[in-house]
Amino acid sequence: MGLNLPSFESCIVTNAPEQRLFGDVQVPCVLSPPATSGMTTTEHVSQFVKEYRSKIDQALEEHGGAVLFRGFPLGSPEDFNTFVQAFDGWKDLSYDRSMSFAVRKRLTDRICTTNEGKSGGLVFHHEQAQTPLWPSHVFFCCLLPALPGDGGGTGLVSSALVYEKLLEKHPEFCQKCETHGVRYTVYAGPEQDTSKGAGRSWRSFFHVNTKEECERKMEAGGWTWAWGVG
Repeated sequence: MGLNLPSFESCIVTNAPEQRLFGDVQVPCVLSPPATSGMTTTEHVSQFVKEYRSKIDQALEEHGGAVLFRGFPLGSPEDFNTFVQAFDGWKDLSYDRSMSFAVRKRLTDRICTTNEGKSGGLVFHHEQAQTPLWPSHVFFCCLLPALPGDGGGTGLVSSALVYEKLLEKHPEFCQKCETHGVRYTVYAGPEQDTSKGAGRSWRSFFHVNTKEECERKMEAGGWTWAWGVG
């Protein structure tokens, strides 16, 4: 028996305080089920994703690459995991395989904490841009909303818009990056360090146990390196 779902159009929000206009494009797309929709379980959420997947993908494409799902019944990491798995066709880039700088704690099969390191805001960045592996899509879930005035929102920015403004103001710098590329420098100790926002150990980052294994991985990946203490 199928579930009764609200129409996709009835879930579209156009006056959320987080939304901004860039030209005639509203970012992000916000979806929120009406109070009378009867969506109370993760089964409803999974069915919603599967039923309207093409429209969700279209909204993602047309609204700056961001869709905010608000008011859906997701109350635990397990619920969020079920929601993510409803997006058929998107393979998981697990934390164990990834080369993220952050120290993360696995909560369920596909869900980890964002960062066990230092508190405070994060600068805008592309997820794992410094590695040969990066995700095509990133999901975030807020289980504990910040108190009023505490901040805590996840900031989003259009890379295309940033590049457009950067090219306008600093064309020489953009050309230099295009010509020479960008070099990332990583400082990593032998153990996880949760006092830092980028505190993942070299053992975890490169998925190795010894310096010899690490050096072979770095050489194969075109890295240069120098060992410090530890």
